[in-house]
Amino acid sequence: MNLLSPLFFALLLVPMQLVSARPRDLSVDRNPFTPKAFLIRYWSQAIKTNAPKSEFLLSKASPMTAVDLATFTKLAEKHDLSTHLSQFCRAAKLLCFPDLSSSLPKNTPTSSFSGYQEDQNFTNYGNNAVGGDNSFEKYSDFPTNSFRQYSRNSVGQHAGFSTYAPHGNVVDQSFDSYGSGGGVTTGGASDFKNYHDSVNVPDLTYNNYGADAVGRDQSFQAYSNNANSGKQTFTSYARKGNGEVSEFKTYANNSNVIETDFANYGETGNSATNSFTSYGSNENIPLSEFKNYGVDANGGTETFITYADAGNFATNTFKGYAKNSIDVEASFTNYKGRYFGAGANFTSYGQESTRKKIGFQIYSPNEIFKEYQDKHI
Repeated sequence: MNLLSPLFFALLLVPMQLVSARPRDLSVDRNPFTPKAFLIRYWSQAIKTNAPKSEFLLSKASPMTAVDLATFTKLAEKHDLSTHLSQFCRAAKLLCFPDLSSSLPKNTPTSSFSGYQEDQNFTNYGNNAVGGDNSFEKYSDFPTNSFRQYSRNSVGQHAGFSTYAPHGNVVDQSFDSYGSGGGVTTGGASDFKNYHDSVNVPDLTYNNYGADAVGRDQSFQAYSNNANSGKQTFTSYARKGNGEVSEFKTYANNSNVIETDFANYGETGNSATNSFTSYGSNENIPLSEFKNYGVDANGGTETFITYADAGNFATNTFKGYAKNSIDVEASFTNYKGRYFGAGANFTSYGQESTRKKIGFQIYSPNEIFKEYQDKHI
């Protein structure tokens, strides 16, 4: 059998649906040009038996329309099906995983993107730009993608990223670098509004945002809020910054049974102004760990407003806040203030820091707090 024939599409494209147990007339199909109708005709002509047609086999016929079937058959015959993979999978109701190698190598330093092909990966966008604006409105609803570099080593540029892959199901995606690089990103501003909102069973990694920035305003509005199950990791935000202003507003809020890991925020910064508004609030049965915030910082201000507030049965760990810092003003407003059940563990706050001004307002009662300002409260 020719695998590029219409019968191939009719038989082997298995829709993700349940087969009804209720018997029905399998010899009738309202549209004679659908894959199921084609399969029924083929069965009647090629299988010389009085046995009834298999409902199980017929249920595996492609759900594509006659137009879709003809279109994708022609593309397959021309070896062009891979260039329309996302449309093909959507029409056939298949869960497909694309090639993760780079498919868009570079883009102009100053440009605007309103949408992006769903089954490709992105290597570089807006790197080495001087002045001007970059905007990226929407990137990929496809479940497996990688975005590698955005606005790296730019000077005096405003970079904006609006939406990255919301409402996904079983997503495995990564964002490697935004406003960071081997060199220095100087001046200007960067803003990331929404990363993976309302996703189901995610495996998310965000590696680097705003490292080595000088005099830059940086903002991350929302990271994977309203998620269900899965795991989220953020490796580094505003690392080794000099005189920058960085804010992170919401991370994993309103999530259900999620594991989160935030490794470093504002590490080794110099005269930086860093703030984190809300991390893991209103969660249900989360496992959350924040490793370091403002560690080894020199001068500047570190502010954390709410961590794990108003949730249910959580296991929260905050390992280091303003540790080994010099001349830093640090404040923590609310740590797990209204949580019900499970445990909270804050390892160190202001430990081994010098010439500091440190404040803590609300901390979950009857929980563990190991080190606070070298044990001098």
